[in-house]
Amino acid sequence: MISQTALFKYIAACLISITFVCQPLIAYEDIASRNYTIGTNHSIEDIGKAGLIIGAAGFATYALTKLGSWLFTKSNTTIADQAYNAILQAQAQYTSITTILNKEKLSYNDELDCIQSISEPVLYEIAKAKYYDADITLYLQRLDSTIKNTESHLRKVRQSIQSLQSNSDIDHEATRLIARMHAIESMINTILPSLKFAYTYLKHHATFFLLFETEDTMMYRYEQSIQVIDRYPNDMNTLREIIHQSVMIYQRRHYSSYPYHWYLKRLEDDIHSLHVAMNKLSYEYTNRYNVAYTLCNKLESIRTALLSSPYYTQEIRDYEYAQLAQAAIDAQKHDEQLLYQNNVSF
Repeated sequence: MISQTALFKYIAACLISITFVCQPLIAYEDIASRNYTIGTNHSIEDIGKAGLIIGAAGFATYALTKLGSWLFTKSNTTIADQAYNAILQAQAQYTSITTILNKEKLSYNDELDCIQSISEPVLYEIAKAKYYDADITLYLQRLDSTIKNTESHLRKVRQSIQSLQSNSDIDHEATRLIARMHAIESMINTILPSLKFAYTYLKHHATFFLLFETEDTMMYRYEQSIQVIDRYPNDMNTLREIIHQSVMIYQRRHYSSYPYHWYLKRLEDDIHSLHVAMNKLSYEYTNRYNVAYTLCNKLESIRTALLSSPYYTQEIRDYEYAQLAQAAIDAQKHDEQLLYQNNVSF
C-alpha cells in the first residue's frame, strides 16, 4: 500500500519530469523548423540547445526510474511493518496459551496424541490464563481470525521478497528490506504452527471451558450464599438473611415489585444452564464434572432456603392477592362492557 504523502510526491515528481522533458523538446522543434541540412554550419547556441535536450531527457528518465524504485520499496516496507505488527499483536494475545501447550506437547509423540489426551491440570491452567480475555466461543473466533490474518501477511511478505529479488535495480536499501522480510517470514513460520495447534486443542476441549465459564459465573453471582453454605452448612436462617440482602440489592437497582419472584426465576435458570453445560461435555472430565455437580447441589440448597423464607412467602401472598384483585377488576370491566352492549342493542 502507498501512503497519500508518497502518492503526492510521485505526482509532483512526474510533473517536474514532464517539464524537464517538454521544454527541451520545444527547443528541439524550434531548431528543426529551420530546415538545417547536412554540412550546414550550426551556431554554438543551436549545438548547446541540442545537448540540453539530450541531457534533460536522460535526467528525467533517471529521475522517474529512481522514483519508481523508491515507491516500490516504500510499498514493500509498509507490508513488512504491517506483518511485524501483526506478529507482535498475536504474541501479546496468545503467548500465555501457546507456551503452556508447547510445553505440554513435549510429553507426547505428536500433536494428535496431545490433543486427544485429557489433562485436566493443563486445561485448568489454560482456563485461568484466558480468564480475563473472552468466553471460549468468542476466543476461538478471534484466534481463527488471527491465524487467517497471519497467513495473509505471510503470503504478502513472500510475494514482496520475490518482487524485490526479481528487480534488476537492487540497491542497499532494498537488500536490507529483503533481509528484514526474511526475518519476519521466519517469525511467522515459528508462531503460526503454535497458533494453529492452540486453536485445534481449544476447539477439541471447548465443552470443558464452557462448563468452567458457567461455573465461574454462578460462583460470582451467588458468592455470599455459597460462602455461608461452606461455613455453616446447617444454618438456614443465616442463609435466608444473605439471600434477602441479595434480593433487596436487586430491588434497589431495578425497583421490582416482586424481587423474590425474579431472584427465584434467575436461580432456576442458572441451575438449568449448569445442567446443560454438564450434559454437553464431549469427554470425561472427572474433576470438572464433580466441581459442577457440587456447585449444582449448593444452588439447590439456596433455592430451598429461598422457598422457605418468610419474605418469599409474604411476597407470594401479595402477588396472589394482586392477581385476584386484578382479575376482579377485569371481570367487572367485562360485565360493564356486556351491559353497555345490551343497552345499545335495545
